[in-house]
Amino acid sequence: MTLQRLTQNRTVFVALIVLIAALYSPVMNAYFQADDFTFVGFAQREIQNLMQGRSWDAWFIGGVENYSVFRPIGRLFWLVSYLAFGLDAPGYHLATILFQLIASFAAFLLARQLTRDRATAALAALIFAAMPVHAEAVAWIAANYDVLSGMYFFIALIFYILYMQKRAARFYWIALGVFLFAVGSKETAITLPLILFLYDFFFQPQERARIAQAALRYAPFWIIFAWRFIFFGHGYRGLTFTPEGWQYYVDLNLVRVVDPIVFEWHDGTRWLALIGALSLIWILRARPVALFALVWIPITLIPTLVGGVSDRSFYIPSFGVALLLALVLMTLFARRNALIRASAIAALCILFAGYGANLFARNQAYARASDVARAILERVQELHPTFSPDARLIFIGVPDLVPEGAPVFSTGLTNAVQMIYHQHPLTIFRASKFPMWFDQLERTFFFQVDRRRVIERAEVREVLQARQQCETFTTPVIVWNFAEGVHDWEEWNELERFEIRAGALATRALGADPYMASPAFDIPALALGDVEIEMRVRADPPSPQGTVFWLAAGQADFQPGLSVSFAVRPDGEFHTYRLNLAQTGMLFVGDRITRLRVDPMNSPGEIAIKTIRVLARCSSDARDRCACPR
Repeated sequence: MTLQRLTQNRTVFVALIVLIAALYSPVMNAYFQADDFTFVGFAQREIQNLMQGRSWDAWFIGGVENYSVFRPIGRLFWLVSYLAFGLDAPGYHLATILFQLIASFAAFLLARQLTRDRATAALAALIFAAMPVHAEAVAWIAANYDVLSGMYFFIALIFYILYMQKRAARFYWIALGVFLFAVGSKETAITLPLILFLYDFFFQPQERARIAQAALRYAPFWIIFAWRFIFFGHGYRGLTFTPEGWQYYVDLNLVRVVDPIVFEWHDGTRWLALIGALSLIWILRARPVALFALVWIPITLIPTLVGGVSDRSFYIPSFGVALLLALVLMTLFARRNALIRASAIAALCILFAGYGANLFARNQAYARASDVARAILERVQELHPTFSPDARLIFIGVPDLVPEGAPVFSTGLTNAVQMIYHQHPLTIFRASKFPMWFDQLERTFFFQVDRRRVIERAEVREVLQARQQCETFTTPVIVWNFAEGVHDWEEWNELERFEIRAGALATRALGADPYMASPAFDIPALALGDVEIEMRVRADPPSPQGTVFWLAAGQADFQPGLSVSFAVRPDGEFHTYRLNLAQTGMLFVGDRITRLRVDPMNSPGEIAIKTIRVLARCSSDARDRCACPR
């Protein structure tokens, strides 16, 4: 390499450093968020085992039943980063930004090999570095598998091209080894063998007739592809797209191509995108590199057919977009028409202004999300510098995302709390409302999160302790005596019309899912104790099951989790079934129960119900405190 070429490459590298440092500056001092805590927490918990050669199956090969989590190179990043930075999150962010820099420079070298023009390659690399769609993969540490796989993907292709140009075997074996690293970082890199064929088709036309040689050349790459899926799970599960699903899938990816230049996506913009693509093909039809870049995009998107579309999954495909944009702009710059050249300059300025502003804003959103996560954890530590190892913490109001969409605690809360206290036995629960749990209240702590504020709700423990003292008391608050009538109960499903016979509500179950619904009522969940059913069943199955569901105020419909089941005796005799709803752990402080659904059994048969009673532990008007009945 001549001194001039080295200097020019160094100039591009420095420009990338400046651009990436400026655009990703918001996250350089950011904290962890969401899935980050899962990885760091595991490393913290298992670091001694990992360093002694234990737990490697869980760390490097764990989850092989699900193909998408076999990412040993990505897991190696986490291990090395933990050894280097511990719980210092900025170190992880700087490492990921460094990988983005390397990937962007690799994009420059790759574009240089493809276009044979340094200016076009430099522009493509700068566009690639500034693309807003990369924010998720770079700013969110847990998503950096895509940056790693993209970086290795580009490098592998560079060395393959060098091999095809110089026929030096060392370049081929380097390309193959780097491809192994790419696939080990994330499965999205598996499309490289197709890209190799695409390169040979467009840039090595003399190879088209050498089928046997090409097959031998591609074979090791396809062997790695097969190894990845045969031995570590299958990625392809079959496509179930409807025509509407295909349109939605295509739209999701096209939005990432034009974002943030186009803000709304509808039929009009879809047609504009099609016209734009056709125009590009026409303008650049004589340039194989343009067609290569265009076909690159759908080929590298193939893994998203199974794994789903996201910003981070667009990392490798985005190189094709960046290269296309650079080719178009440089083609316009080359025109002698001053107006066209001025338009190209204006388009370039708009592109970088839009990309830069949008990427910076997205990185700010990720930084804010991590700040919220840090503030919540720091406030909990302020409230309780230590916890006993057997403590149980219950949180409500924990945010999943910030308004801009960056994750806070969409996952990872348990690992985060355990991490900051260095106590992995800590038990963490997250709910929308405080559950009515009565066991081990002396070591249970209740926290309410409001954005980044954390309030300890010690009174919830007092409320539950008062309620616990009333456990031995029972008072009926609602009694439906069916000898007096139906009492507005309704047959909702697979039940014959109700009749009152011999002092009982009589009906017949016509199928395996019969159920009936009560009239509306209003009882505080805090007061609720048992539901008692006196019922007779005649049925063939030896052990049918009954179920009682309850509906809380504001709840749209009955839910499977808010229920309690019981064994029904189908012997034709009346039996009393008493179900303790409070002991299910699925009643919540502050709720009001407004309706019941009773599934008498789960098979056809004859049913007769004498009474259904709702029993309370507290006075029926109990709201904030439980007053035991006298």
